[in-house]
Amino acid sequence: MDARFCHLIVNGGVTPTLLAAKNPGADVQGILRRLVAGVARDIEGPSERLGDRVHDIRVRMKKFRAILRLAESRMTGPAFARSDKLARTLKDYFGSARDNDVQTDLLLDLLDKSEAHATAKALGLMDRNPATETDPASARETCSQLAALVERFQLSGLTGDEVVEAWIASYRNSRRAMRACCRDANDDFLFHEWRKRVKEMLYQSVTIGSPLDKYVLRADRLASALGSHHDLAILTESLASGLAGSKAERAALARKKVVGRRAVAMGRKLFAEKPSVIHRKVRLP
Repeated sequence: MDARFCHLIVNGGVTPTLLAAKNPGADVQGILRRLVAGVARDIEGPSERLGDRVHDIRVRMKKFRAILRLAESRMTGPAFARSDKLARTLKDYFGSARDNDVQTDLLLDLLDKSEAHATAKALGLMDRNPATETDPASARETCSQLAALVERFQLSGLTGDEVVEAWIASYRNSRRAMRACCRDANDDFLFHEWRKRVKEMLYQSVTIGSPLDKYVLRADRLASALGSHHDLAILTESLASGLAGSKAERAALARKKVVGRRAVAMGRKLFAEKPSVIHRKVRLP
């Protein structure tokens, strides 16, 4: 796999192909365990450098939620819902810090330096400190609860067929979300939902490995485009509330439209085949 995707691989490694594993459930549980442990380490780091670790924390929890779905068929409703909620809560602790940095970077990309700094200051972005906008104690407690829950998972009966079914469901959901965006290309919420579905499919594809390797590159590129669209949507929302009609807002809206069209074109290629056709092509080793 290209070095570009190293950040997608869970710390400690994953099985070369989850479908060929003797005990897929144990592998999935081990991956989930390592993801939570990684977040625990990030939270315990120096508070003044928390902003540098926000991205890693959020990505780990997005991976956790995606991989958790591979084992959903072997979990009771309450166990799945509780662990998924804890992971989402842990990710969201650091959402405002991440959005602050992204908006500032986008302004620097869209405008010249002096205009970008002036706009960021007008939006209040220059005065925000990620280390003071989060509650490490609450995050630490949530992480501890999630770690304890993962240890109680009973996934030993998980089969390769169930893993495939879960991935096909993610493919189907991504395809449906794309179609919704095609019907209304101006709805930022629909694009955000599509992005979540694509990233879920991407993380699952990387974790499963062969025979889904071929989907990783295209899904990663699409997720990146949808991520840019989402970042621009956040910025345009901020600008609309305080700097409507400004040069910054016009530039952000124009860029978002271009990125949205590119994402739809990429999605049409990635999701050209029906889920039933894809299912027939995916064979267990």
